[in-house]
Amino acid sequence: MVSGSHRPLFSLRVEIMLDSNTQLKVLFYNGSTFTDYSQDMQDFTRDTNVVDFQTTHVWYVGFNKPIDKVYLDMNVVNNVSNILSIKYYNGSTYANVSGQIDSTKGFTRSGFISWDNDQTDQEQSTVDSDEMYWYQIVTDTNHLSTASYNAFNLIFSDDSELRIKVPTITNTSHLQGQPSHILQHVNARNFIIQELRNKNYGKRNDDGELQDINPWDILRIDQIKEAATYKALEFIYFNYSDSPGDKYELKSGKYRGHFERAFNLAKLAIDTDDDGIEDTSERETQSYTSRVIR
Repeated sequence: MVSGSHRPLFSLRVEIMLDSNTQLKVLFYNGSTFTDYSQDMQDFTRDTNVVDFQTTHVWYVGFNKPIDKVYLDMNVVNNVSNILSIKYYNGSTYANVSGQIDSTKGFTRSGFISWDNDQTDQEQSTVDSDEMYWYQIVTDTNHLSTASYNAFNLIFSDDSELRIKVPTITNTSHLQGQPSHILQHVNARNFIIQELRNKNYGKRNDDGELQDINPWDILRIDQIKEAATYKALEFIYFNYSDSPGDKYELKSGKYRGHFERAFNLAKLAIDTDDDGIEDTSERETQSYTSRVIR
């Protein structure tokens, strides 16, 4: 059981700045008009939006380069069995992506939606006056009309990964009144990206200038998922701690050590050319401890 007054986590809170180059564009089309949820859906902490998603409607997710994954955080989940389809623009029409995996099971829970990053014929299109690489999300069955959404964004691990390490971690006593540990996953993502930036992981533009990487530049998050899970556990147990040196701080330190080992061994495929495809040179990106800037 976790009880007592808790230390604030703010001393371990890491934030990274988001700009137009690192923010998803999220639009909802109800058959006649677009609603822009981009600001609401980028932050896991602020806004919840009730959206009636029907078979005649479309979610549009856009970015400035091709992507192959998104994380959906739900507040009130859809309770209607359905099948989602993810589509990309191939220059003439929207076609189904290959390799689609929907761990949300049709928005009936929070989770990752991913697909192959080899849609080589993908092109930009213009949706509601914005030219980007757009993805459509459509359903074959009307969803619960009162379903509500917290965020379309990206994290590197979620509570299902935590439960593999600590099966009781999502029990009520561990959640401290929160529906999930989503904020610690956000913290872990931000910490990892900032750590990579601090160590000069990056990519160069056409002028040879070094640019910061962002979460969408990690081509295969499975390479960083183990480290992100341990970092989230470190944050969670630090927040449980009532006093220096108690059992929760000791657990936090244990998971910090696990994180450092997993992180230092990770070999990351970084999208250095911004094409969204894992090229051979990117696949051979060296590990964090033997970093190379391309």
